[in-house]
Formats: sequence, C-alpha cells, structure tokens
Amino acid sequence: MNALLAGALVLLGVTVVHEAGHWMAVQVKRGRVLRLEVGRGPILWSHTTGGGTELTLSLLPLGGRIHYEGVGSGTAQAVVAISGSVANLAFALIVFALAVWTVGVEGMPLSEGTDGVFAYAVSSVGTWFWMVPGALRDLVQTGMALEFNRAFRLILRLLTDGGLPGLTYVAAATSSVWAALNLIPIPIIQTDGWLVTRALWRWARRRDNGSLGPG
Repeated sequence: MNALLAGALVLLGVTVVHEAGHWMAVQVKRGRVLRLEVGRGPILWSHTTGGGTELTLSLLPLGGRIHYEGVGSGTAQAVVAISGSVANLAFALIVFALAVWTVGVEGMPLSEGTDGVFAYAVSSVGTWFWMVPGALRDLVQTGMALEFNRAFRLILRLLTDGGLPGLTYVAAATSSVWAALNLIPIPIIQTDGWLVTRALWRWARRRDNGSLGPG
C-alpha cells in the first residue's frame, strides 16, 4: 500500500475514533449531537441520521469537530472534551495488544525489553503519548524536536515497508500521539485541552461563588 494513502487512512481512523469518543460522552451526559465533522476542507460526503445528527466527511483526514446541546456546563463539558483523547488511548492499547497477541512480541517493532502482551501495549502507548510533551520541552529548550523527527522517520519507514504489523503499529502509535496533541490547551484553535481547562475553571468559579449546580 502506498505510504501516503496508508497514512491518510490512519489519520482518518484515529480521527473517527476520537470523535466517536466525544459522541459517546455526549450520550452518557444525556445530550444530543447536532453535527459531527471528520476532516477539513471541501465536504466529500454528508448524511443526516434518523436522530437528526448531521455527519460530514471532508477531503483532508486531519481533525474533526463535534457540535452538541443539552450537556450541562462545568464538569460535564470537561468529560465530553477529554473523552476523545480517552477513546484514542483505549483504541491504541487494544490495537497494540491485539497485534502482539496475533504476531507475538518479536514480530512487532520496538519490542526490545518488553515481555508479554500487556507490558508491550502499555509501554508503547506510554512512549508515544509522552513523546509529545517531551518534544515540546525540547523545542522550548533547544529549538529542536529531534525525538519527534526520529519518530516521524520511523512511522514513514513502517508505512513504506513494515507490512501489516507496521501499519498496525503506526495506527496505534498515531492514536496515542493524537490523544496527547489534543490535550494541549491552545485557545486559538479550541483544542480539547483548552475546553477541559475552561470548563473546569468555570466550574471552580461557580463553586467559589456559591452557585455550584449539577455539572
């Protein structure tokens, strides 16, 4: 499979998982999803479900957005905001575990020093998740993100000639990275991390003012 196409499919997959996590959290909090967008740019496909939710798929498989109503402010909105990253981490853990269970630890990339399905899955998810804050730290301190560059080269190599185990590894690794990236609080693009921070800050202010209601 062409590396570019494989990479696009991986990004599409982890985005769908992420938005599905938000969707499930809205349902748990008894809200209603109005619109769920996957991708950016020109819309390739659109569908309205029987429940009135509009689903859209756009050309660039990078990122998404969910619009909803009926979820209380405060902690409830924080749960919805963080649920996308939680879904990505759960997906990565399951995919790593299934891959190791199928081909064995020795058949997976970067398996040195791990023994067993669970150990490999947890170690791999943690490595890729914490690589994001580590890269940001290095970027601030040295102006370079060498670890991130090495990781990108590894992903490209696995997409090119890693076969099915390589593609599986990239899907789980990308899902872990996607979870971490979305938790960075950036107000200008309204990342999940920023939405969580804002929701908890508003909840804390309401509590301090003595007007705390159900969240």
